[in-house]
Amino acid sequence: MTIYLITGDDESLVLEELGTRVHELIGDGDRSLMLDDYDAEKSTVEEVEIAVRAAVDAANTLALFTERRVARKRAGPPLQPQSLKSPKSASCGSVNS
Repeated sequence: MTIYLITGDDESLVLEELGTRVHELIGDGDRSLMLDDYDAEKSTVEEVEIAVRAAVDAANTLALFTERRVARKRAGPPLQPQSLKSPKSASCGSVNS
């Protein structure tokens, strides 16, 4: 499992880098099967917690019909490595745009 943290002050650069990483991971694959997208920029704490939990669940779930699965969480609090099932086998990359 690889986790990318993309941060920066310029939202357009962050979104560009995010798009590049997703394209690298999915390539010509079927986005509807490979990409789970979660927006944690919600109006209530409960909505944020639900979005973050859903993103963590997606990251911990194996791909069924494709060779890989991409779970993208935007905004909200960062995912913590201990929330993932196998953080010891996870590799992390950080990109600051």
